[in-house]
Amino acid sequence: MHGVGVLCTTYGVGELRAINGISGAYAEHLPVIHLDGMPTSGVQAARRLIRHTLGKGEFDIFYGVAEPVVCSRAIMTPEIGAIPDTAYTAATSNEPQCDAPSPQG
Repeated sequence: MHGVGVLCTTYGVGELRAINGISGAYAEHLPVIHLDGMPTSGVQAARRLIRHTLGKGEFDIFYGVAEPVVCSRAIMTPEIGAIPDTAYTAATSNEPQCDAPSPQG
């Protein structure tokens, strides 16, 4: 492995625009760490209706969209304060942490 790709996006719209590139990297077994902005913990706890919550006050919708095309995922909080170990290990390991599905399924 020669390196790790890193991208930062904004909540909702940014995540959706990045999903094609993330899917392509996954299919090619290329490591990527995706850092995404989210509303504050207080806004999420109050389930406030803000932009890009689809009017439901749910803040993990876009997190779920990426599930099929990532090896590891985690939500960073102020308590964690860094890239979670599982995500870092999956992206930097010389051994594949997961395999992309074959075209046959």
